[in-house]
Amino acid sequence: MRIFIRIRQFITDNTQVQLEIAELRNAVEILAKKQNSYNKSLDVLFNCLDLLKEKTEIRKLKEIEKIGFIISNRK
Repeated sequence: MRIFIRIRQFITDNTQVQLEIAELRNAVEILAKKQNSYNKSLDVLFNCLDLLKEKTEIRKLKEIEKIGFIISNRK
């Protein structure tokens, strides 16, 4: 328990350490914001991919009429 009290006192007494901790905290917050924007972008991408998948499935379900000449099998 004493060691944690000494660490806390060292951190609070040393202003340079406090400044570095504040910089690290800001950097982590910035990274967290970027991560949220990446997550939103990925969600949009996956939604678009799902829509494309649904469209291709609908196309496959439709019977496509073949274009061209009908040739009977004559022997």
